[in-house]
Amino acid sequence: MNTRLAVVLALLVLTVCPGLASAQDTQKDKGSEVTMEEVKVVAPPIIEGNQVDRYAGQTTTVTKEQVSDMNAPDMTSALRRTPGVTMSRYNVIGSYGGAEGGGVFVRGMGTSRPGSELMTQVDGAPAYMGLWNHPLIDFLSVDPAYSIRIYKGAQPLSSFNNAFVALDVTPKRVEKEGFFTKGTGQYGSFNTWMQTAEHGGKVGDFDYYVGQSFRSSDGHRPNSDGRLAAYYGLAGYKLNDNLEVTGTILHTDNYANDPGPEGQPQNRSGLYTTQFTHGVVTLADNFEWGKGHLKLYANSGTGYWYNQTGTANDTLSDSVLYGGRLRHTFNFWKGGEILAGADLDFMSGHATFTNDLTVRLARLGALTYPVIANNPQAEFPWRTWSIFTPYMGVSQKFGEGDKDKNRDDWYIIPSGGVRLYTHSEFPTEWSPQAGLVLGWKGLEVHGSYSRGVSYPGLNVAIFSANVIPALGQRWRDLKAEVTNHFEAGASYAYEDKAKLDVTFYSDHGTNRYVMYPATGAPQGFANIANFTLQGVESTITVTPMKNLSLFAGMNFLNTDPDSMPYSPKWTLSFGANYLFLDHFKISADAQYVDQQYVLSQARRLNTYNTSKVDAFWLVNAKFSYLFQFETWKKTDAEVFVAVNNITNSFYKYRPGYPMPPTSVMGGLSVSF
Repeated sequence: MNTRLAVVLALLVLTVCPGLASAQDTQKDKGSEVTMEEVKVVAPPIIEGNQVDRYAGQTTTVTKEQVSDMNAPDMTSALRRTPGVTMSRYNVIGSYGGAEGGGVFVRGMGTSRPGSELMTQVDGAPAYMGLWNHPLIDFLSVDPAYSIRIYKGAQPLSSFNNAFVALDVTPKRVEKEGFFTKGTGQYGSFNTWMQTAEHGGKVGDFDYYVGQSFRSSDGHRPNSDGRLAAYYGLAGYKLNDNLEVTGTILHTDNYANDPGPEGQPQNRSGLYTTQFTHGVVTLADNFEWGKGHLKLYANSGTGYWYNQTGTANDTLSDSVLYGGRLRHTFNFWKGGEILAGADLDFMSGHATFTNDLTVRLARLGALTYPVIANNPQAEFPWRTWSIFTPYMGVSQKFGEGDKDKNRDDWYIIPSGGVRLYTHSEFPTEWSPQAGLVLGWKGLEVHGSYSRGVSYPGLNVAIFSANVIPALGQRWRDLKAEVTNHFEAGASYAYEDKAKLDVTFYSDHGTNRYVMYPATGAPQGFANIANFTLQGVESTITVTPMKNLSLFAGMNFLNTDPDSMPYSPKWTLSFGANYLFLDHFKISADAQYVDQQYVLSQARRLNTYNTSKVDAFWLVNAKFSYLFQFETWKKTDAEVFVAVNNITNSFYKYRPGYPMPPTSVMGGLSVSF
């Protein structure tokens, strides 16, 4: 679609919409749906906020309100403006999983491939490609997310293990009695279509939420098309005043093409498809003396890479993860808490390597499925590894203050604990954590030390068996990678008008496993590489009036070696949400990303990244008109136009891969 024509049509739509509406004020409800009420409130832009728990672990949360305001079609778009988070991609829709075409990185972590320092989870359970031990971002649909929690450093007493940083998606659910239905459709540049449908309800002790979404685009360059499809559901039942059982399911079906470097179509890396099915059952309890949960999960995922690196070769990878999570707190005395838990995870994988002379695509409706004339040349048989990680922590609160309820008194919370790692293939490790939180009125200060642990995955076995057989069985001599993580910060909140956060952090990583020697045929694996990350991160959110919210954030990161990829020295982000003239809303954001090294961090001794991309600015905005249909007073609607890259900046996440110019999406959302 011509960009100027799209803008004109969208503005015309906004002009005629007032004739459809009645004079109603708007508000975003704090629950699971958007409602129309008298008081006008806007959500904070970019992030919902930063939180520090009683063990001095800090997290950043992005909720469905921020996802909607940014019109983010996927996980990378939802998080890329978050301070400390960077990304890579090739396509408008879809993340190319075969290389650097779709990734999220947190303070320099998550750039290794294969293997990763980043854990991705859905409903508190691991959700990643277990065979290659790294995330595939398209496994995680953004549509089921009530919130996305970002753990920006090692936290042994938190809900993730076997990684240095993590993303955890909390599913949507209806918390108030009644029913909710919402549908959204939009169309725009590059023949991009997006559609979502959601429905939920709560009747007494039972609640449910189901949804479906579909997105596709021809892409901004030849062979940059992609598709995302997701189906999800949640059901919960309150057994009594203290016990509740819930079940969550997610299924995604996606593909993305590699457009290849400009002017070099022969160097394309083909098509990458993913399918993922994830289920979690949770039994949760809540008593005066403590609360906790037992989670059982299982998932299966595929990452099928066709016509790999310009050849007819295919890599067909299958992954199965399953296990459990037991976590409970005990409050036996005033101000005190004992935390105890254990995680048990099984990781299985299988791969087939083919040399197919023909790979056909059959188009069935709006979906694209690869049809393979299977000609296997090599196979990695199913193999299963396991990790068991029990942990325990203790914290004690002194003082009567509470940052959320009582701002006039002080409080101090020292804490400590440890997680033990036992692996089926590698030596046992341990991971301590110690923290201190101090607060008085609107000021809170926190400091912590923790040790992160990340084991090699099945990728080292498959590399040795099928990719580089010269490696032999030397992977058996490896041990876990570790990092010593230090963090100190402070936040100040002035009533509900403003909040300022500043955090200093440092990570010293050791025992990173690499192949050696650096050139020629590798002779083995060894834990002999190190790295250091140091930085400062700051955010400020200001709400000068109930209809206006402003945000600014920055992250400064220094790395050693300085060639670590996707670790720009400076990143800046700005955001604003403004509701005006009763029905009109603007959600705008801007982002600056400094020049950076790119491509995955190779697991070869003394091999450093040399590819760089230039710094860039991006400015985006979403313009909305909020109204109700006169004939259906309980039906809320939003007509919107979202414009990405307003200034038409030229930018890349990989040399030879320019990203889209100015693009426009126009759409309608209806909920009742």
